[in-house]
Amino acid sequence: DMNGIPWDSMRRFETISLTPKVIVREDIFSLKNIVVAGIDYYYSPSRSNDAGTGTDSSTNINKTEWGFYINDELFVLKDLLFTAGYRLAKVKYDFDYTDNTGSLAPINDFVKDDKDAWRIGLNYIIPDKGNVFVNFAKGFRFPATDEYFSPFATPPINENLKPHTAEEIDLGIRYNFTKNIGASATGFSGRHTNEIYYNPLTFQNSNYGKTKRQGVEATLFWIIMPGLRLDLGYTYLDAVFDGDDLDGNKIPMVPANKFNAAVSWAIDALTMTFSSQYIGNRYMTSDITNSFPKMGGFTVYDLSAVYTWKGFKVTGAVKNIFNKEYSEYGVVVNGTGMQYFYPSPERNYLLGVQYTYRF
Repeated sequence: DMNGIPWDSMRRFETISLTPKVIVREDIFSLKNIVVAGIDYYYSPSRSNDAGTGTDSSTNINKTEWGFYINDELFVLKDLLFTAGYRLAKVKYDFDYTDNTGSLAPINDFVKDDKDAWRIGLNYIIPDKGNVFVNFAKGFRFPATDEYFSPFATPPINENLKPHTAEEIDLGIRYNFTKNIGASATGFSGRHTNEIYYNPLTFQNSNYGKTKRQGVEATLFWIIMPGLRLDLGYTYLDAVFDGDDLDGNKIPMVPANKFNAAVSWAIDALTMTFSSQYIGNRYMTSDITNSFPKMGGFTVYDLSAVYTWKGFKVTGAVKNIFNKEYSEYGVVVNGTGMQYFYPSPERNYLLGVQYTYRF
């Protein structure tokens, strides 16, 4: 049932993968060197059946991706590590959509694409204390199969959705002041093209044009006593559109400030963690002109526990333990100014059991 409308939906996602790799440890001119090369193959079929008032459809989207990568780590000095990597990937999506009511034309088509990525970096190791690093990278993200499809959109498959690409640089330091206290700070800047976002007005995933993200991340840990640990983290992110009429406008649903804190207590095989997360103010989805008030920030608290015994791992969690009512996601309709808030889960519980057997 969706807003009083009878609705039945079934989703099935699978992934079959083959990821062989080879590792070669061979010194170059007496310099320590490690080369890793491999091939990735992923076949990800997805199935969807949707039925409701006035609609009945079936959708099959199969994603086939393969890639080749190579990465080299070379100690040019005893404490100075140089890294360089490259990846080439190709992808094909096969679309098969049938509207069983006959209202929409069937879709039987495919999309192909290929992208490459690279990364170079320097990492200076401070013995027994930490490291200082700088990285330059070019990357990409192919859309997931369910990002192409929405039963509420017309047409239901957006074949024009493009991969997200980015060029980034980050510079940072990690340093342990003592064995029990340490911190890190990383500054980053990236230029993005075709960033993927969900457009609630068209019910489709679409692409932004050019965007820019830059900011800083900082963390601090303190081992208060054996078994008792405090972790703090803060992120400042300035995410804006880069060029055209939207130049300098904030990207919707991206908070400038995020803060997290956690206290962990380990007793033998049991670890308990009390954590909190603050998400700052942000513009609502669709408000690309930044014309409407921001959504307010919120803080949620969680409690979790992990118990290990031999090959078993039991996890349990109480999310949003204080039962806070808040909306992590919101939409504004530019034509009317109407704001729609999507309530986030109130207090909820998670329980999981995992068993690992080593041959």
